[in-house]
Amino acid sequence: MPLELGERDPSWLERLALDAGAELAVAVNWRLVASARHAAMAVRRALRSFGAGSAIGKTLRTEFLVCLTGTRQVSRAITLAKPEGDRCTLVCVAQDPRGVLERVYSSGAICVDYPDAGEVLEALGAGSFSGGTCTGSLEALALEASARVELDR
Repeated sequence: MPLELGERDPSWLERLALDAGAELAVAVNWRLVASARHAAMAVRRALRSFGAGSAIGKTLRTEFLVCLTGTRQVSRAITLAKPEGDRCTLVCVAQDPRGVLERVYSSGAICVDYPDAGEVLEALGAGSFSGGTCTGSLEALALEASARVELDR
């Protein structure tokens, strides 16, 4: 979920989600996530690669960042995903997502909209698509850009 934190550090939000029962909580640069589906697909790919023993990252957290950003370079994925400014997107894996959501919302973090998918594509290094696409879905291109890492496994 994309959030506005004000003056708070994103790592505080991660700890809050983990304390609320999340198994994984990662705050990433708000401009890197086009939609909840985009984040969920990256989590799914990270869990699958970890389970298959083909993970690039040493931890599930870094593997998620690799899968989200579509780069095989862990250090680049970490740099791209580092939250900037007062907004971040919190991605969690939890058995009880309602409990995590309640804790996050009660903390004073404000839910905001996802960024424009064109901005996400540029942040992921996929270029500019100001002219649109044949399907009209820039979100689908963002999903594809982040899935590039799967081609090299």
